[in-house]
Amino acid sequence: MRKRFAEAVEQDFEIVKDVLHERPVARGGETYWLVHAKPKRTGHYALKYTCRYTHGREHPEEGESEIFVQVAEAKSRRKNHVNSGLGSFCLGDTIIFPIRMDHSADHRFSLKSAHRNGKAIGPGEQPMILPEEPSSAGRVDNPLEAHLEYLGTVRSVMPHRNAGEETVTWSAVLKAKSAGRFNLGLSTATTGTDPVIQGIPILIISPETPVTAIAHDQRTVQYSDNKRFAAHSGHQFTTNLLILQPGDTFALEYLSQTKRQSPGSRPSQQDTADRDKQPVLSIRDLPFAVDKDWGYNQWLIDHLPPEEGK
Repeated sequence: MRKRFAEAVEQDFEIVKDVLHERPVARGGETYWLVHAKPKRTGHYALKYTCRYTHGREHPEEGESEIFVQVAEAKSRRKNHVNSGLGSFCLGDTIIFPIRMDHSADHRFSLKSAHRNGKAIGPGEQPMILPEEPSSAGRVDNPLEAHLEYLGTVRSVMPHRNAGEETVTWSAVLKAKSAGRFNLGLSTATTGTDPVIQGIPILIISPETPVTAIAHDQRTVQYSDNKRFAAHSGHQFTTNLLILQPGDTFALEYLSQTKRQSPGSRPSQQDTADRDKQPVLSIRDLPFAVDKDWGYNQWLIDHLPPEEGK
């Protein structure tokens, strides 16, 4: 199988290593073949693998999955999805391709590619879109000022189908400044005794530092009755480790509230003022820790770049 994979990708990727990994039953129990590969050229890629199912049931009989990646020039900005993973890579990075193995056999591989100038790939294609300009109500203590700049807070209002209901969320907008690793905690209290609403591991690295990350976006088609019937699904191999470079901007939600009022009534001026009032934000510097039980973090924790300056 490694030979088949190598023959399919040899013009565009170099295999670094491959391991067989079985996820704990509590997190799905699936078995994956994890292929670590370095891209040779910039562009957009779709790795397809087909298989025959061996589960013993009548349906489905066959399956095909496509894993999508983008590769930019070295030292480019990577596209980040908060609590999801990297959406683009750079030359020099190592990409983990997850190949599902349990209840399947006869895997075959092919690669589609669209080579492009790597400078045209990355966050410049999809800049962060905010519902409104960040605003700041008063000074916010920021113990991570050396590494993160607080730019302000944005509010988002989502009306419900039920009349008189809406969800209001508040998100802090931050900008990476310098290399470091820590867990970022965001909450609405300053006493330090309340539960932290957001505690996310953040790794800020220099542009020239390569990383190892998962190709997290996959689409699968399962076939039955000699391909007369098909079922389509999507899957993301999510991680909550946020890998940044100085200059990267991102937003993290720190409060969500659902507002309700009686049907037929209109919100009072006080209700509107309460909804629009910006809650107090508390930023906390927490010890760096990546929870191996969160999503697919376990595939990454042994491949983090060393802490810069040490």
